[in-house]
Amino acid sequence: MEARHLLLMILDACGKRIESKTKLHKIAYFISIILKKDFQFNAYFYGPYSRAIEEGLGELTGTGFVNVNICSYGVDSAHGFERKRYSYEITETGEGLLEHLKTQYSNEYKTIKKKADILKGENYVNLSIAAKADFILNEENQPLTPDQIRTKANKFNWKISSAEIESAIGILENLDFVRKNND
Repeated sequence: MEARHLLLMILDACGKRIESKTKLHKIAYFISIILKKDFQFNAYFYGPYSRAIEEGLGELTGTGFVNVNICSYGVDSAHGFERKRYSYEITETGEGLLEHLKTQYSNEYKTIKKKADILKGENYVNLSIAAKADFILNEENQPLTPDQIRTKANKFNWKISSAEIESAIGILENLDFVRKNND
């Protein structure tokens, strides 16, 4: 399965549209782990990021399978870059490819749909923090307390509050990535 295939099926499973490139990346991060697909996610400003996922998104928009709408929100004066929000929507042409993919990857699509139902209602900030927490847990390969996760996040220049970690753990529990210690 190529990154573009995964992204098109995620978009479909999320109602054919996702507002926020970050949200789409984080949903792809979690679902790629569940499907055991390695798209080489690395630590990045908003959490795990994959060049393959970004390129797949470019392929989908470049070929007309997905429309992208970019809304500018002015300039971030502290960092000097333009703030934008991206939204992605499957086109009619994309629907044709999607039907083929849903047949070719029917088992994977069922999993994507099930997990997308959990993730699509979360905002991009919560998903980003949950992805950061999961990334840290995978890097450390051992159980960590929320405070330990927060401390390890500093290594990546990720600032995460205790409340955000608790929310992230809830998302990870819903995905069956972690379970609370009931001791």
